[in-house]
Amino acid sequence: MKKPTVLIVDDNPAVLDGLKIILELENFEVVSLCTNAKEAIEFLKMWHADVVLMDKVYSNKEIARMLFISEGTVRNYITSILQKLNLKNRTQIAVYYLTKFS
Repeated sequence: MKKPTVLIVDDNPAVLDGLKIILELENFEVVSLCTNAKEAIEFLKMWHADVVLMDKVYSNKEIARMLFISEGTVRNYITSILQKLNLKNRTQIAVYYLTKFS
């Protein structure tokens, strides 16, 4: 079975490297690391990726505003998700989602 290919886009080198390591451990093929959307678009003009994992991190405050709930409620939901899935952080939630639903 072919490994799903992933392009990772983030302006933080540590995040790029960390996600690459995690995804490769989960049997994904990371085809490229880009530091901004322009680089990603240029890459995708010539190459293919099944999934583009792009930095779209919202703060608890932004999530609360979008969903019309309190920041505390957002924090509680995220904590509950992490505990139920036995994960440590939001990045692991994203990787979990990719491995289960892509």
